[in-house]
Amino acid sequence: MQLHFTSLEARGYLRRPYTGGPSTAIRAGEQKGSGSGRPVSTEERSKGSGEIRRKGPSGGGPDPQDDKSFNLEDFNPLSLGRRSRRIFDDVWTQFAKLSSPLGSQLDNELDSLRLAGSPPDDGSAQAATTRVLVVGATGRVGRVLIRKLVLRGYAVSALVRDASAHGLPQSVAIIEGNVNDYDSCRRAVQGVDKVVYCAGARSPMLVDEKNVSESGVQTVAAAFQDAKNQAANRGRPKAASFNTAKLMVAAKQMFTQWRVTGLNEESEDDSWGMSGQRQAVKKWARPARQRNSATAYINHRQSLVFEGSLPVRNAHATVGCDLQQPPGKPLLANCEGLTMRVASDGQPYWLELSTGAGHTYSTRFSAGSAFTNVRLPFNVFRPQRGAPPQWDPADASHISIRRDARPPDTVVGGSVETNSLEAGAFHLEVLRIKALPGGSESDFVLVSCAAAGKTHSSAAVEGVGAIKRAGEACLRRTGLGYTIVRPAELVEEPGGYKALLFDQGNRIRSSISCVDVADVCMRALHNPAARNKTFELAHETPAPLGMGSYELVAHLPDKSNDYLGPALSNMEKNL
Repeated sequence: MQLHFTSLEARGYLRRPYTGGPSTAIRAGEQKGSGSGRPVSTEERSKGSGEIRRKGPSGGGPDPQDDKSFNLEDFNPLSLGRRSRRIFDDVWTQFAKLSSPLGSQLDNELDSLRLAGSPPDDGSAQAATTRVLVVGATGRVGRVLIRKLVLRGYAVSALVRDASAHGLPQSVAIIEGNVNDYDSCRRAVQGVDKVVYCAGARSPMLVDEKNVSESGVQTVAAAFQDAKNQAANRGRPKAASFNTAKLMVAAKQMFTQWRVTGLNEESEDDSWGMSGQRQAVKKWARPARQRNSATAYINHRQSLVFEGSLPVRNAHATVGCDLQQPPGKPLLANCEGLTMRVASDGQPYWLELSTGAGHTYSTRFSAGSAFTNVRLPFNVFRPQRGAPPQWDPADASHISIRRDARPPDTVVGGSVETNSLEAGAFHLEVLRIKALPGGSESDFVLVSCAAAGKTHSSAAVEGVGAIKRAGEACLRRTGLGYTIVRPAELVEEPGGYKALLFDQGNRIRSSISCVDVADVCMRALHNPAARNKTFELAHETPAPLGMGSYELVAHLPDKSNDYLGPALSNMEKNL
């Protein structure tokens, strides 16, 4: 693109070159005989008007090609400053279009959409019926994403801090609010089908980072989930297929069928097998016989309470029941996992699913004293006691929770310390268990950062990374279909010209364009391969020294083809 100065010349900001000398523009206010231009041969000053008129080379009159005249206002420093600023603004506006992500690149993108015979494979076909909420719409990624969505016909809403200074397109619905305010978030998610969260902290303070990247994610996700569940309960067509309309597995009166099984009631004196090392550290007197105990009941909150004491080695207690299968198909068919609302003593428990053939698959979980959501995808369940590694959750017929005994002594700092007999006590309260129906698309796209996957770095980066990881965990626990993008260092440069690296090994160290991040977020909205995936994203660079033992697959962004699907198809879910 060339810079055009004709409009500037017409307004008198640039003067025509003096024909009697070299073709160099004579600047307003240039002293006689100075600069690179030829000195003026004669001058004639009109005392009444104060004008300076140049005469032609022959001295017979003004230059016929120089129809401009100067007055004293042209030499006013304030006027010169204003004119120079206007000239600079006009030139910079044209120059910025050469490289601005919001300028010529998106204009060319719009032209390609108009000229293409068919829409690109980036979700544009579903745009007419999809409303997307962008949180962080005025940030580096959000402002590019907003325009990309608008160009493709999406209905777009934006949650911003200040509605009077957002600078977004007029077609965008603006909701003023804060990500930590549930009421404003609830207003923002009304009628929204998908959410892209790309907000960032305004300061480097960790407390601000926590408010945006952890508390903010949790608040927006909760508001979005509540709004969708409410719409599903009202029977709205679009909300009926929302993937958080969970299937109830156990809650309230359903817990009356849960029974305690697998409990060893008593053991001999040497059941712990006290070693000589332990006896040398500290002698421990115990009763001759130890008794295990476990009970399950329903409390005033209509939740299941599973508690007791397991002081005997290798003891365990299990509470569970058979799954209540609905008529027509298995309860867990076409489901992705289970979500539990639990509170406990912080100790580990096991959730087990058993099939009709007697095979058991389990996964470990824990929770604090306050009620929290625990999300357990089926791909984290592991076979027990010789069960086949491959299994179908639809074959599950029995569900149970197991608590294993904890030894009464632990090793701390190389020495053995003895726990009291009460160390075998446990307490777990389960409010409900629901199944997560599978879906084909992501409901929530979160832009995190590559530091969220790193555990060994500087203190500042580690602090931000820990907060980002906590925000990611909050999103996973909601049960929403999610895509978590961890971009490398963001840079302001055009996108679509460099190959992209997608990785889950925390091995990338390069940078990434904000435009490419926005394009990946937009494509992830309707791409089945992006559902429940977490990945790092960066531009392709040579492998660092000593890191040549692996190969990262690069994918070149293409406006007309789906590069995101092949890049994510082989990546692990629910990481």
